[in-house]
Amino acid sequence: MIVNSLRLGQIEVPGEKVIHMAKPILGFEHLLDFCLVEVEELKPFLWLQAVDDSAISFLVANPRLFKEDYKIEINPKEVAELNIIDSDAVETYVILNFDED
Repeated sequence: MIVNSLRLGQIEVPGEKVIHMAKPILGFEHLLDFCLVEVEELKPFLWLQAVDDSAISFLVANPRLFKEDYKIEINPKEVAELNIIDSDAVETYVILNFDED
């Protein structure tokens, strides 16, 4: 599948690598499909690119880069909604926000 990105141009993404959000990102309820894009110069950061809107992408990172003992608690209802079978196989990313300082 070809995904268009204003930041990165055209990206080829295997269909199985498209992330379908069970719940949307707050403020972006119309977007449910994303892909993670690795750019060599930005490692260890990634772009979370919306599949259906070339203008929407978020800079993301694994929160353990900043806080080694970072843990996220997920209640059993959310585990069921997300069809999580092995919680150790779940990857967690945070959207980064920078201010001018």
